[in-house]
Amino acid sequence: MRAALSCLLLVPPLAASARPIPAGLRHAVEKARVAPVVRVEIETYAVRTPRGCRIGSYVVTTPIEASGRYRLRVKGRDTQGRRCQAWGVVEVRAYARLPVATRAIEAGAPVAPAVRYEERAMRPGLRPAAAVPPDAVAARRVPAGAVLRPSDLRAAGPRPGDPVRVVFQQGALRIEDRGRLLPCRSGRACAQLSTGRRVEGRLEGNRLWVEALP
Repeated sequence: MRAALSCLLLVPPLAASARPIPAGLRHAVEKARVAPVVRVEIETYAVRTPRGCRIGSYVVTTPIEASGRYRLRVKGRDTQGRRCQAWGVVEVRAYARLPVATRAIEAGAPVAPAVRYEERAMRPGLRPAAAVPPDAVAARRVPAGAVLRPSDLRAAGPRPGDPVRVVFQQGALRIEDRGRLLPCRSGRACAQLSTGRRVEGRLEGNRLWVEALP
């Protein structure tokens, strides 16, 4: 079976207009489409059926997530009414609505005002951001025209490694110090002071409030 498929993969690409695309194949390709793909065009296909086998149905064996070649399983019946099966390949161009930077976005700048969604060809390996939160900022510089990926985005506000003012408060007494934010458990914020001490509290803006004296 692998040898047969290898032969099919070596078949020279067919011109898109060389022969009509069967309706059953179009249906199978559409059924295999998964998000974020919104539209698929069949460019070429090749099927090698046993002699006398009349094709009844097509199945794309893996989800269509991007442009490329996909394996086909074909079922039908021969002239005696017996079931027959064959394999093939279909080459498609897949399109998705992707978040694209309308201009260069500097690291730390708001992202939403500089993004629009465009239908573009979905390349293999591309993992676009599913959505851009309204308060997201750029985790790094994003060039104009680039498709945004999840790693290009981060939540607004300080993040681990950023400097922060640490405010110790107990009753009416308040003492401030400087530190750097550290990763912390959910719902809390942690920082390391210049002395190396680790403290935990709540983050408000660029201040970490600790309800105890140093």
